[in-house]
Amino acid sequence: MSELSAEERKQAREAFEGTLRDRFGAPVEVVCVHCAGIHDRVHFLHPQRQPCPRVRKVTWHGNEISEVEYWPDGRWDSSRIVFQEDAYADDDEETEANP
Repeated sequence: MSELSAEERKQAREAFEGTLRDRFGAPVEVVCVHCAGIHDRVHFLHPQRQPCPRVRKVTWHGNEISEVEYWPDGRWDSSRIVFQEDAYADDDEETEANP
């Protein structure tokens, strides 16, 4: 079962679907391009800009990223990441219980 509250699951779904908005109605992009998850379980509307735990090293060329090195699968801490399956976990359980 998912550790997210109903409100957190709703906000995570909106983030993954690209419909999450801030208090001014502007789109909020919180899904990480490196791990495809959301780094902050508590504040979806005000995520802290923290480095992705999947990224081992970033090489810059001027102001642009030229190379990203990732930790191997199973070698990075994903415990504080909300993945898409977390956001929809309870929907899957409800569907299985009520076919």
